[in-house]
Amino acid sequence: MMSYIDSIESTISKEGLLVDTGSLVRNALNGYKETDKSLRGDTLINLGVHDLLIKDIYDVATKIVEKNAEIQSEIGKLTVKSDSPDAKKDTEENIKNSDKLKQLEVELQALRDRRDMILKGENNWKYVGQAIFASKPELAKQFIDLSPEKYSQVVLGRELNSLTEEEKANLMEKHAEYMKDVGKNKLLRAFDLYLDLSRKFAEPLLQQNEDLKVHSLNETRRVGTRFQEDL
Repeated sequence: MMSYIDSIESTISKEGLLVDTGSLVRNALNGYKETDKSLRGDTLINLGVHDLLIKDIYDVATKIVEKNAEIQSEIGKLTVKSDSPDAKKDTEENIKNSDKLKQLEVELQALRDRRDMILKGENNWKYVGQAIFASKPELAKQFIDLSPEKYSQVVLGRELNSLTEEEKANLMEKHAEYMKDVGKNKLLRAFDLYLDLSRKFAEPLLQQNEDLKVHSLNETRRVGTRFQEDL
């Protein structure tokens, strides 16, 4: 048992998971107090920003430890247990050629990337957004209590009755899974839907704005060129 605990502690240390959560929370709160003066520190605390951040850290740390254990278990299966002089070489070949091990390493790297985003504060906007979303029940309710028809409109941007039978079956399965969530998990998934929908509306507007800027710049250059030619 002790060796198992030691291995977990070693993984936590090696993976940079010995973090000062207090500092991370303070950085998140201070960052948003600077960018939005209306968001006071006590307001953000009451909204639960610190809970959301710490939950994310705990979640990714747990998954990194589990993924490392999975990798070590797979390496154990690939290890040639023999007194043969070639045992070490054969083990190295097994590890090198293992597709499963390569996939586990890819999954571990994705978790490390997620860890780094949290530690660098790149997700701070999300925690504040989640907290503010949760503080507005009239908005959150629109994305929590979704009928299959509304779910289809939000997720696919299509009417339910326009889907093929196969598409409808897939959507109904996802909707049932979505509706199974309760409490904070349901609220966080509702925020993700709200965010996706906001992006779908925002992207065309941003692109239109970008196109307008390019057109204006080109037009300015054209007029400037003609003006110089007239001179």
